[in-house]
Amino acid sequence: MAGRGSFQNGPDDAAGRSDAHAAGLGHRPALGAKPDGLKTLLITNPGAVFDLFSGYKLKAVLQGHTHVREIVEYGGCRYITPGAVCGNWWKGAFKGSPEGFAVLKVRGEEIACEFRSYGWQAA
Repeated sequence: MAGRGSFQNGPDDAAGRSDAHAAGLGHRPALGAKPDGLKTLLITNPGAVFDLFSGYKLKAVLQGHTHVREIVEYGGCRYITPGAVCGNWWKGAFKGSPEGFAVLKVRGEEIACEFRSYGWQAA
């Protein structure tokens, strides 16, 4: 059993491993670079994520939870955290990340990420 804040996969989650390109998706981030306490919001065992995708050409991991926009590149993979549509829980930007979302464009092996803000001002 995985503890709070850790990653756990079932025995069939990585069935059919290959050399194919892959993308991952999770709520709590495996990697992050922002300072000031946000690291406590990351999963506690990122090695399990790296192990899960070891047989793939992992190109991107989409992750959330921190409400902060960032992209961390590690091992040929982009760990994309798009912020949050609610920003600081509908009270404006959170730690410099405005309310918004990310748009991803995939062309072959390339993944482009564009952050888009709503452009509205919180009351």
